[in-house]
Amino acid sequence: MAKVNEALILLCVLLSSVLIGCLADEDTTSSPVTLIVYYENTSGTLYENWTGGQRISQTGVELSFDFARTTTTEGEMKIFSFTPGDGSATVEIDASQSASLTYEFLTHGLFTATLGAEDSEGNIAEMAIIIRIDSFIHWVEQNTENPEFMEINTIPDCENCEGPTLISIDSQVSNPESLIPATGGTTTITWKLINPDDETTATKTEPIADGQTKLWEHDQLGVTLGTWTLGVVIDSGEDNINITHDVSIRYEEKETEANPIDLPQ
Repeated sequence: MAKVNEALILLCVLLSSVLIGCLADEDTTSSPVTLIVYYENTSGTLYENWTGGQRISQTGVELSFDFARTTTTEGEMKIFSFTPGDGSATVEIDASQSASLTYEFLTHGLFTATLGAEDSEGNIAEMAIIIRIDSFIHWVEQNTENPEFMEINTIPDCENCEGPTLISIDSQVSNPESLIPATGGTTTITWKLINPDDETTATKTEPIADGQTKLWEHDQLGVTLGTWTLGVVIDSGEDNINITHDVSIRYEEKETEANPIDLPQ
């Protein structure tokens, strides 16, 4: 009799295990909302123009998301949303008014953004995507004898996210030809790139004769977070100079692949 009872107990335990396994395999997190979003781009480049140490214009990166094919099996679609991951608040639109959402990024970074949808019954579906925003800065100084140092902020506008992998510099300095014959001379200048620890990481010195232009191209790897500075120092000479810096801040290309609408031909 004891053996029969043991066998029954063992059978119950086995059946319970199978039942628990079946319940665990059941998808209890599924949502009646089927989130389908199309987007042409998940990356872009900010553009800034600076003259005489003042920013005169900035162009952000606009990304658009099409929720038109998102559906629900309960009620109707109520809200479409986008959380950019750049510290800004979630953007929401009324699904009954529009199925297209556009957001403009104004800071660089490798952002984890969230696309979301909610129906009239409170059911929600979400998905995360990676967005890469690089930065390009055009800096100009004209006819200066005391050049300013340009600040390059490499800190992305997000928490616990990756920093940039590269600062790319394309700079030119010219010594304008004197309008008065025999008054122009040679000016010697030095480019300097200084890291956030106030250490010079790259430098180049060039003599620039009257009417000449000299170039410096440099790619800085191993970018630490903080404020870098790029400057031109006049070592000798009395001529005023013109300076143009083109600086790019770039991130690793880890963005989510674009998902454009595949329209029939």
